[in-house]
Amino acid sequence: MSNPIRILPAGDSITASHDELRGGYRGPLQDLLDEFEVEHQYVGTRTDRSAGIRDGAHDGYPGWSMTQLLNGDDTPPWGSLSSLADSVKKFEPDVMLLLCGTNPIYLGEPEPVMQTMRDLVDNMFDTRPTMHLFLGSILPIMHGPKPWNMTVPETIYTRLKQYNILQAGLVAEYASQGKPIHFVDHYPIANGATDLGEDGVHPAANVFPRMAWAWFSAMKAAGLF
Repeated sequence: MSNPIRILPAGDSITASHDELRGGYRGPLQDLLDEFEVEHQYVGTRTDRSAGIRDGAHDGYPGWSMTQLLNGDDTPPWGSLSSLADSVKKFEPDVMLLLCGTNPIYLGEPEPVMQTMRDLVDNMFDTRPTMHLFLGSILPIMHGPKPWNMTVPETIYTRLKQYNILQAGLVAEYASQGKPIHFVDHYPIANGATDLGEDGVHPAANVFPRMAWAWFSAMKAAGLF
């Protein structure tokens, strides 16, 4: 591409991350793109949680489900979004890095959660058919009580693996139809509890560079640079 690749990082708290972590994977990914001289620009509705990132825009919303990304939400404290489709219309990204599903899979069954993901993916391609959609699998989640007044049951391990398999299948199905969609498997990047924070959900700092490399490698394999 002669113009900078417009990249929309989208999803939940793992996409948003924190200032002290340079926006999670977004900071290390920018470093990789710079190192390999890939002209790019992050786009999105939000710019917070992005200290040390040159282009800190994103659409990462902590605690959100695919339904909220699909339909929008204006509930405090994470700001408002009319819908992810509206963000796509506004910023016209060449690439979306979509990582979501963690919040609904805590207690949800894989099939209905995947149906909502399918609805969101359909909505993205209806909005911008030429956009390359990179769909990331969910990272490991440990069972037990969480700081946000929830206890994740031990069934999470089976349900999460089933969900990631369904998600890979969804990508293969849509790719066979000629849609520019790509599966990025983040699950093996984090080694269970040792690579997760105290809550057993969010990645430890050392995981984000690995996630960045996974996104970068997938974009390169797709021929974007």
